[in-house]
Formats: sequence, C-alpha cells, structure tokens
Amino acid sequence: AEAAEALERLIAVAPTDAAARFNLGLAMQKLGDDGAAAAHFLGAAGAAAAGGGAPAPTFESHFAAAGCLGRLGRTAEAEAAYRAAIGAARDDKQGHDAHFNLGNLLRRADAYGGGAGARSRAAEAAAAFEAAVRLVPTSADAYYQLRRLRGVPHTVTCPADQPLVEVRPR
Repeated sequence: AEAAEALERLIAVAPTDAAARFNLGLAMQKLGDDGAAAAHFLGAAGAAAAGGGAPAPTFESHFAAAGCLGRLGRTAEAEAAYRAAIGAARDDKQGHDAHFNLGNLLRRADAYGGGAGARSRAAEAAAAFEAAVRLVPTSADAYYQLRRLRGVPHTVTCPADQPLVEVRPR
C-alpha cells in the first residue's frame, strides 16, 4: 500500500511517466484491485506510445491489463488488450502467450457468455490457438485447447499423430 501511495504521488507530479503507471498497476494488482490495475496498465501503454517519461514495457502493459479485464468479466476490453499485446509482442514467446490467452478468453466467452442470439467465438478461439502453435510449435497447452474445440480425442498425445495446425519452418 505504501508503494502504491508513493507511485500515486509520483504520477500526480509526472502524469505521463509510463514506468510509474506500469508499476502502480502492478501494485494495485497485488492489492487485489483489478479495475485500478487495468486502468494503470492501459495508462502506461498510452504514455509509452506518446513517448512520456521512462519507457514502460508496452507488451507487458497490454498483457497485464487484459488479464485484469478478463478477471473482471470485461471480455470485449480484455480482447482488445490481448490484440494490442499481440501487436506489441517482441518475440515468439510473447506472441504465443498473448494468442494463447486470447484463445482462452474467447473459448470461455463462447462457453459461458452465450445467450439467445450470441455468436459463437469458437472459430476465433481456434484461430488464436493455431497462431500460438505456429509461434511455438511445442505448445502442448495450445494443442490441447485445439483438440477440445475440434472434438479430437485427448488420446492423441503427439502433434505428429494427428496434426491440427500446419507449421512451416521459418
């Protein structure tokens, strides 16, 4: 709580300090306030994009905000934040993680968010898992989620047994 208060004082003096906003997001997350954490993570990403203050990790800002928003049930905002994280990913691991979490968000939205007239997000979730596998072909978790979405028996343990995604060498 003391760290959060100190960071809030810093932001009051330097509102465009992206690193301070990101760290305040981490502090609020640790305090269990996902709403405030998400706002600060998104603020950090916006400040970093505007070139404000010390640089903040843009991928990490969007990714952390997406997790907070997802836990709050704000699916559309979480989806936008995961897509922003995908755009800001600096390597295959970050891209994989953002695609994988986006796939899970969409899969859960499909399973639990559908009411009368709701559109299925299963195809979008599968596309996100496929993208994760293309980035990290050894991702057993992404393959598992693809199997679940496509109804492939879970006894298929090796992607070579029944490929779900064509992975091309780079």
